[in-house]
Amino acid sequence: MTLGLVSNYNYILNENGSWQKWNTSSHIGQVNQKYIAFPKQIFLYAQNLGNQNISFNGSTYNNILSLNPLPTNYDNNSASVADLDYTETGNLTNTNESIVIDKEFILLDKFHKRLKIFGIQKAVADCTCKGDGTYSTTLTKVNFKLYKRGNNNQSLLADSTYTLSTALSQTANSYADPLSFLAIFDLNEIELDINEKLLLKLQVYGYINTSSTDNKIKLNHARGSADTYLQINILEE
Repeated sequence: MTLGLVSNYNYILNENGSWQKWNTSSHIGQVNQKYIAFPKQIFLYAQNLGNQNISFNGSTYNNILSLNPLPTNYDNNSASVADLDYTETGNLTNTNESIVIDKEFILLDKFHKRLKIFGIQKAVADCTCKGDGTYSTTLTKVNFKLYKRGNNNQSLLADSTYTLSTALSQTANSYADPLSFLAIFDLNEIELDINEKLLLKLQVYGYINTSSTDNKIKLNHARGSADTYLQINILEE
């Protein structure tokens, strides 16, 4: 069995694959574990691989969650580059609130065997908007969905929306200072085996007040940055 310390308790992985909470102060010397796995908190950074792709189950991905952000000069370009450093809409035409950016980032880093995710997880998305100098663009909310993706299936683990109490509206033809949107997920013993991957889906909402020429919304995920990320608590078997 595997023992992992969480506050005053351990999580014990029994030989039948089930997890149980174990009070170490009451059971000192009673655990005959095979090895010890300490829980840890990790950051997974939203990054884009440019013209590189990674394959999983017959599909290719270049938007990833990475244990380490890419070098700032990745792809031999130090300037901020569309897609590589941010996802930007075209000129917006919708005058009612709707999804303007729909983006998925998948965790493809390999872990040993099984990964247990538990407790409070956090996700942050860095977004901004700009007008065309005459008409405004409004950024209202971001929806965060966390999925477990397997060989031929996908299951929703958590769903959270952060709505600005005062929407960000920008008329100037330059981007407003970006805002960080936060999602908090409370997960109860979610397990991923070696053939399953964690996926973060971000849906950014906004609108314009009238037809315009250069009104846009942007999601930042720059190389080498923590613009947009997922923070999770794990036990690795």
